[in-house]
Amino acid sequence: MTIFEVTDKLMRAVNGAVSGLGSKWDSEYIESLLPQVRSTAISLSYNGSRTQAANKMISGDWLQTLNVTIPLNLQNKQASYLTVAVPPLVRVNDRTNGAVYVGNTLSAITFIQAFSKSEVADLVMRGFLQGGEIVYLITGSNFEIYGDMSLKGFQIQGVFQDPLDITGFNPYTDNYPIDVQTFDIMKDLFVAKARVEMGTTSDQISNDAQTAELGVLKNNIK
Repeated sequence: MTIFEVTDKLMRAVNGAVSGLGSKWDSEYIESLLPQVRSTAISLSYNGSRTQAANKMISGDWLQTLNVTIPLNLQNKQASYLTVAVPPLVRVNDRTNGAVYVGNTLSAITFIQAFSKSEVADLVMRGFLQGGEIVYLITGSNFEIYGDMSLKGFQIQGVFQDPLDITGFNPYTDNYPIDVQTFDIMKDLFVAKARVEMGTTSDQISNDAQTAELGVLKNNIK
C-alpha cells in the first residue's frame, strides 16, 4: 500500500469505529500522525505487550536504505571522527536503534556499532581501529564515524521514523514501509486516540493502546 492507501484505510477505520468525529480527522490530519503512530506500532510489534507476544525481529517490510555521502571537505581530514546528520531512526528499545546494517556495500565493509563514548574509547585503546575497522555511534540524529577518515560514503539499512525523509522514496508508487501486523496495531492506536478525544469508552480496543501505548500517543501526538 502507498502512503495514500494506508491513510485512506486508517481514515475509514477510525470513522467507522467512532461516530461524530470532528472535521480534523481527515486524510491530511491522519497522514501527519503516521510517522509517530507507525514508530509506536513497530515498537509494540517488536517488544510485545500484555496481549501480544514479542517477535524480537525487525521486519524487512519496515526497512529503507539510505545512501550517505561524506562531504568533500570532511574526507581525508586528520580528525578523530566524522559526524554526519541522518534522518532519525526508530529506536525500538534501549539496545535496538532500528539500524540493521551500516557499512559500505561496494567494499563489503560492515561497520560495528558502539553504544557509548566510553565503548569507543575502549576500542581505540585496544587498537581495534588500526586494522581498518570502522565503528559508528548514534547520538540523536547524528552518526559519529570512527576509523577510516578517507571514507567517501556508506549505506544505512534501517527503520526510519519518517519514510518520506529518505531520498528516493516515492509516495505515489512505493509501498509505505509497514507489514500487516504493524498496520493492524496502527488501526487500534488511531481508533483509541479518536475515542479518547471523543470522550468515549474503548470496549475491545487493544489493552495496549489504553495503557502505556495510549500514554505515548497523548504525550507525543498533538
